Amino acid sequence: MKKLSFLVASILILMPAMNLFAQNNSDEEMQLVRDQWGVDKKQLIMDYMKFSDAESKKFWPVYDAYSKQFRKLMDTRINLIKDYANNYEKLSNAKAAEITNKIIDNDMSVSNLQKAYYAKFSTAITPKRASQYMQVEYYLLTNLKAMVQDQIPFIGEMDKAKKSSGGKSQ
Repeated sequence: MKKLSFLVASILILMPAMNLFAQNNSDEEMQLVRDQWGVDKKQLIMDYMKFSDAESKKFWPVYDAYSKQFRKLMDTRINLIKDYANNYEKLSNAKAAEITNKIIDNDMSVSNLQKAYYAKFSTAITPKRASQYMQVEYYLLTNLKAMVQDQIPFIGEMDKAKKSSGGKSQ
């Protein structure tokens, strides 16, 4: 898992760009982050899994198909984060419920995609090797979610900061 920790650390370097993205809604910046993440992730998988040539030939086409669908789900997630950022200061109960329900739906869609592709990975390589890959996938996704969440203020956080500073902007 040391190699996985290295990739997660490299993602930390990308987080300021994601933070800028949330502030500026720059699609170009986010594309750069996505592209770098894709390259780093694929390299990490190659380093960690140490596929044989036969496994590589079977695994990567399935992975590429999975990544294409996964990217769409992550685009949805990013748009939800944008929606939250754009509505944070005037977040109503209805908007909070809408965004939260969409995030839960997105999480379920990711889980459903992973389950469907686990079966495909198991056929392409073996169930044990597919499970090994899924461990890597879960580890990376969990850490990425934690890092993104760390960049997002909790509901009401800004209000508390304003009250403690006497209503002045910080």
